[in-house]
Amino acid sequence: MLILTFGANLVWAGDPAISLKKALEVAQNATPGKVLSNELTDKGGVQAYRVKILTKQSVIKTVFIDASKGELIK
Repeated sequence: MLILTFGANLVWAGDPAISLKKALEVAQNATPGKVLSNELTDKGGVQAYRVKILTKQSVIKTVFIDASKGELIK
């Protein structure tokens, strides 16, 4: 994977290895609830999906899914 940097902005070269659908499945398995939003972002130098979920307890949780491995980032 190639990462290009321009100032403070990271630019990812290429598409993520896992689909958004797969990332949402992993996120909802980790934190059941309604997905409020998602985006492809950087998490500690790793390309990741950030997923915000509203739980049944009315709490908003944010989880990160590694976009290359499809695993929850803790």
